[in-house]
Amino acid sequence: MSYVKIWLHCVWSTKNRECIISKSFRPVLLKHFRENAIEKNIILDYINAQEDHVHTLINLGKQQNLSTVLQYLKGESSYWINNQKILPYHFA
Repeated sequence: MSYVKIWLHCVWSTKNRECIISKSFRPVLLKHFRENAIEKNIILDYINAQEDHVHTLINLGKQQNLSTVLQYLKGESSYWINNQKILPYHFA
């Protein structure tokens, strides 16, 4: 059996780099990212957020692909934020 270890440092920003990830909201958002990653079998070693972007360190499994993993993290979190109406405006 082969041994594969792929570490990815991923950074993505809010739409138009708007500063909409407030300090009070960050812990809730990061907790959701971690829970979602566990649910989807994504090894999320590190995650942090600033007002306009998110950093992650992901250990990509040999059966996973980057596109799907980021869709699970980015797309699902945006959907969750907007569906739960956590913020008074549309999150993108």
